[in-house]
Amino acid sequence: MNSLARERLNQHYCLNKRDCLELVYNAGIPLMIGVVSLWIAINQQKLDKSNHAQDIQLSNAERTQDRVIARLQRDEDRETARLQREEDKTMTRLQREEDQRTARLQREEDREAARLQRLEDKETVRLQRELDLKITIDKRIQDYELAELQRNMSEQQRAQELEIAHQNRINDLLLEDGRQKENVLLEYQDDLATLLLEYGSLFKDPKSKWWFILQMKTAAALRQLDPQRRTVLVNTLFDAGILDLERDRSQSLLYRTNLSGVEFGY
Repeated sequence: MNSLARERLNQHYCLNKRDCLELVYNAGIPLMIGVVSLWIAINQQKLDKSNHAQDIQLSNAERTQDRVIARLQRDEDRETARLQREEDKTMTRLQREEDQRTARLQREEDREAARLQRLEDKETVRLQRELDLKITIDKRIQDYELAELQRNMSEQQRAQELEIAHQNRINDLLLEDGRQKENVLLEYQDDLATLLLEYGSLFKDPKSKWWFILQMKTAAALRQLDPQRRTVLVNTLFDAGILDLERDRSQSLLYRTNLSGVEFGY
């Protein structure tokens, strides 16, 4: 019995101790968490204050540094602007000197170009005058040669015209002479025919006046006619039977007449 009671008491005691431990454990953990949280909060607050102070110091240092940097930047900008102005002045002076030197060289080059241009113009004018003079001389020579050629052609033309006119005149004279001789022959033949028709054999008497007239006309006609027409006239007399009559030589129709070129065998 005592053993059972003791075991039960031990069991009851053990349960209470465990419960206490559980109770302590369950109550200590939140407490520890609260303490840790409080400590963390306190440390966090201190850290925030420290960080805030550091931020203020850092901000002040940055503002101070910014002021210094800004002042240095302004000084640097002023120095840069001063150096830039001096450089601009130097560049302007150098550019002005360069422009003056360039302008001087340009003026000298323009003067030289103008001088060379004047020389070239003078040479061009001289060559142009020589060319104009040569052209004028050549033109005069050409005009003279052309005038001489035209004069020669005119003289040749006049000579040809004179020759043609002379030949035409000769032809006209020959034609006129031929017509005159033809008229003389026809007139003689008409007169002979008239005598034969009107007087028959009466005028064939050498002692008649008609024979004397026929003798004079025959001599005059033969003197004026050419050989061809003389031949025609003589043959006409032969055909008329006048030259067949026997009479003295001095009474013949052909006595002392021009019978040159007459073809008696016609």
